[in-house]
Amino acid sequence: MKMKEPTDQDFDFDNESLFSKRRLRNMIIGAVLAVVLGLALANLYTYTQYGGTMFDSYFRKEKPPSPAAGKFAYAKGTGDYVGIIRGEGTSPRRGQVYFIEQPGGQMMEAPKDKVEVREPTKE
Repeated sequence: MKMKEPTDQDFDFDNESLFSKRRLRNMIIGAVLAVVLGLALANLYTYTQYGGTMFDSYFRKEKPPSPAAGKFAYAKGTGDYVGIIRGEGTSPRRGQVYFIEQPGGQMMEAPKDKVEVREPTKE
């Protein structure tokens, strides 16, 4: 005598136990999927807004300091003084950028192709 696989018609869904194996398995799978989807959406948001994910501090190595740090930044074309370069990085909107401290202390991001870097001169 062969045993046949149970189908949905064989189950009595109305009288099923509250903590049956099937219900627990579905709840655990649903909870794991919700956590994975939540982490993926949170990382997507932080990557688009801030240029990195919440796991970058664990997986990225320390970056060497920028060779342009401490030098003066001038606007290309006009030659206007912009500020002092404090570092460089990547912006999701602008690409490769310098982090520049403007006169007065505000920080800004400026695309590298729009900035001319000059050495501080001693007079």
